[in-house]
Amino acid sequence: MAGVVGGATGAALTAIVMILEMTLEYSVVIPVTITVAISFGVRKFLCKESIYTMKLARRGHRIPEALHSNIHTLRMAEEIMGTQLSIMPAGQSIKDLAEKLRNEPAARWFLIKESERPVGLLSRETALEVAIFKNNEDLVATVPSLSYIVVDKDQQFYRIIVRMRLAYAEAVLVIPGKTDSSGTVLGVIGKGQIARAFLEGAEFFSN
Repeated sequence: MAGVVGGATGAALTAIVMILEMTLEYSVVIPVTITVAISFGVRKFLCKESIYTMKLARRGHRIPEALHSNIHTLRMAEEIMGTQLSIMPAGQSIKDLAEKLRNEPAARWFLIKESERPVGLLSRETALEVAIFKNNEDLVATVPSLSYIVVDKDQQFYRIIVRMRLAYAEAVLVIPGKTDSSGTVLGVIGKGQIARAFLEGAEFFSN
């Protein structure tokens, strides 16, 4: 009984305590604990979701395993990224960058590409400074880029934060998949997107 409850629901300790309360037989503690541990391990190996979260997971809702988990950290990269991205070939000049700034007021990021591969990333603020103070004939490829990492669109937010911290990265490029080699960038996660994700998480728990 403890094995079925502990394995199916994921509530291993609850299953053990429940059997003890029902039987008041303390000699079963060790065998029940071993049974629940094996049952829980087998179920996790075969299916990561419990009987409670299986249907929700099939619908695309990701549920934290711990009751007090911060739900916003389970969001995927594609859910929090900014898509106001403009592409610039590395061979273009700062004069061309200034023209883009005028023509694309909604663009928040400028991705520098060379042969369809990302080689640099500029925020709009940096691009404005460059357009004002740098020589118009210099190439955009010579402008110091923000440090960034690359993640796939299904990467979870908390993993992204860990990777950014380890790499001392200022931004994240989001690509379609781990094995994608097309150079396609779906969006960018910067400080603004991270702050918004935390604020949305705080709003969720305040309701």
